[in-house]
Amino acid sequence: MRKFANTPPLAAECFATSSGLDALRQGARAVRHLEGIWHAIAPAPLARASHPGLPEDGVLPIFCDNGAVAARLRQIAPRLEQQLSQRTRFDLRIAVRVRSKPLPQPAPAAPPRQVSTQAQSRLKQLHIGLEQGRLRDALTRLLQHLPEPDRAD
Repeated sequence: MRKFANTPPLAAECFATSSGLDALRQGARAVRHLEGIWHAIAPAPLARASHPGLPEDGVLPIFCDNGAVAARLRQIAPRLEQQLSQRTRFDLRIAVRVRSKPLPQPAPAAPPRQVSTQAQSRLKQLHIGLEQGRLRDALTRLLQHLPEPDRAD
């Protein structure tokens, strides 16, 4: 049985033989493990607004979404470090960093839709033939917003 059952044989061989990809996989596995521990030891609202990075030189970076979360985590860092050392075999210090998420870019404005001259004339005919009611009122508002068709006389 192959190690990576859902991947094509060539990709599985690449993952199995490449030391760079193996190191990447091990790092991702370590971060996933630390995230599980982090969500278990940190208060829930703070854990949702932060995530651990990859430990380096005995320091575990905790990336926060905003400064308020970072300030609160810095206050309780000694208790979190103690719980972290109990759950892992390493004695890690916590370094809190603020890494705000970029603001979402607004979607570009959609170009105004064009209504053909023929469609406008049919809408006007429909408007004339309708009796008073909500449909006729809506059609009136629609026709008011449509530009007048160009007439070449």
